[in-house]
Amino acid sequence: MNPLLGELNQKYLPLHQEKEDAFWANKMGLSAYRSGTFEKTENALRSFMNERSYLLRLRTELQLPQILGDDRVGLEGWKRFFEVNIIEEKDAIALSEKIVEMEGKLEESRRSMVLGFLDPATGKKVAADSMTLALQMRTHADEWVRKAAHAGLKEIETHVLANGFLEIVRERNRLGRMLGYEDYYDYKVSKNEGMSKKQLFLLLNELERN
Repeated sequence: MNPLLGELNQKYLPLHQEKEDAFWANKMGLSAYRSGTFEKTENALRSFMNERSYLLRLRTELQLPQILGDDRVGLEGWKRFFEVNIIEEKDAIALSEKIVEMEGKLEESRRSMVLGFLDPATGKKVAADSMTLALQMRTHADEWVRKAAHAGLKEIETHVLANGFLEIVRERNRLGRMLGYEDYYDYKVSKNEGMSKKQLFLLLNELERN
């Protein structure tokens, strides 16, 4: 295996694994989880993803004619990875890290919610997680229970709106504009799909018409 390809694989794997483990522990509310761990591991992974020196080394390596076969495929994949993820402006890097922290606080607040629905027969609140509420809303034989489950799910929307979701959207869009795009969605689509938001919606509009 090409040495640079091996180095990148070995550096990425533990960063990705730690971030995914923290994400799972955070989402599942595991007792072993420590507040802020996901944000820390996410920023560590993003720091790797934003390492410009790797992109320069990859471009140099791929100019060598002896790089062939699986090594070339792997290195081309890593080049694309860094081209998509690198943010060079210091202010944009700082804002990106701030957004991760904001998202973490919102997720922690969302996870602390006590979900449920008002039982129409008794008027008492019945504890139920979001999956149970969604199932009740779709399948319960009693229309009023379905309506109560729907109202229970709507509490999530109200909660996140009151706890920073719109501020996160504003900061994401500010980041997108800072990087030269129309907004955050335009930035992500352009980087990940290779087309602008306008080009994407032209295709979607054509698909709808047809």
